[in-house]
Amino acid sequence: MLSLSGRAQNDLIFLPCIKNEAIVLNHPISDGVNTYTFNVLKLYLSNFQGKNSSGETSLLMPLALVDLEHPDTRNLGTIQQPLSSISFNFGTDSLTNVSGVLDGPVDPINGMYWAWNSGYINLKAEGFFTDSLNNTIPFEFHIGGYLPPFPTAQNITFDSLENSKIPSVILNMNEWLAIVIKEGHTNVMVPGKIATEISKRIKESILLSHTNE
Repeated sequence: MLSLSGRAQNDLIFLPCIKNEAIVLNHPISDGVNTYTFNVLKLYLSNFQGKNSSGETSLLMPLALVDLEHPDTRNLGTIQQPLSSISFNFGTDSLTNVSGVLDGPVDPINGMYWAWNSGYINLKAEGFFTDSLNNTIPFEFHIGGYLPPFPTAQNITFDSLENSKIPSVILNMNEWLAIVIKEGHTNVMVPGKIATEISKRIKESILLSHTNE
């Protein structure tokens, strides 16, 4: 079940999950095959835009750092009107990456900035998993990079929303973790081809839910 306690009706929520169950740091959570424990999980979302039924587009949120050490960061803000579509970026845009040291969500104190030539980490996931043979294996993913040919920011658009409801945005971590672990990747810490491929799988693992329970 999705954990949405305390959510107001018009709040836009981003929930990292395993099999649609909200992840809590340092608590094991199973996808039916592997059991994951996350010690760190944080990621950037940017350029959240909404379009209403009249076709008017508005910027809902320029940039957010979702950090499960601070669960309230999953709440991205209040939507003031019904929407017919939303779009956003997983990750930071290229301008943010070349703007030097900034503050707020992109302050280096948050531990998500590499350097001027490699930019920001768009997703940081650290922990371990136990497989079906009871092997415990650590994982560490720092997915980032903005320079061609290996950018990792991904644009995501959802159309045909139910106008009467504000959806939650769900990232099912197991959807991409199971694949990349099967491919033999448990430690990806630099920009490059593998990081870009993982970012595409992360995009494919993001969906909407109108569950309000």
